[in-house]
Amino acid sequence: MDQLKPFFWCSVAWLAAGGILSVALPAGALSAAPWFLAFWGLSVLDLLALSRVVQSLLSLVAIEEKDLEKRPALIIQSFYWGFLKIGCLGAFGIVLFFSTSISKLSMFLGLGTLVIVPLFGGFLWSQRVLKHA
Repeated sequence: MDQLKPFFWCSVAWLAAGGILSVALPAGALSAAPWFLAFWGLSVLDLLALSRVVQSLLSLVAIEEKDLEKRPALIIQSFYWGFLKIGCLGAFGIVLFFSTSISKLSMFLGLGTLVIVPLFGGFLWSQRVLKHA
């Protein structure tokens, strides 16, 4: 979990910046802020599920002979996080397909979480790793 801290802080910073932008910009209104929060939350959950499914699959691949009894638990964990990831993608699709009242600004800022958080969180994480190397 310690490796996720840079990504957490980037998501919190993007929440603050996007929240301010969704209310302050002329195209934004107070109705844009709840949609931004919804997209931000769903995006963060999606990124968390992605990181956890990759972590559990890598643990499953790298399992040693002595730990074979942990294999079923890792498989179940991988399926859980994978289904959560697919559920997030389905929720994105349903919201984008059926909702017509979403402002473009809140959609842009909320879905921007899927780009901003991995990009800047990954940069901070890599700087942390390089500093300890």
